Amino acid sequence: MWETRTGYCPVHQKEVTVEVQVSYGSVIGDKHPQSKVSGDRCDVWNPSRKECSNCPIAYGFSETP
Repeated sequence: MWETRTGYCPVHQKEVTVEVQVSYGSVIGDKHPQSKVSGDRCDVWNPSRKECSNCPIAYGFSETP
């Protein structure tokens, strides 16, 4: 499922919107749902900045289904 996440980006020092693909699932023996985020890109994504590889908006929070 694709989600749109908006928040303040400390890398670019402004509010940005990021589209991410989120997969939800569960792990045997764990009662909490797990999520996997992939495909994160925003309009100001810069491949030369390592901070963009670990996007604080895409990976900073996770909503449960």
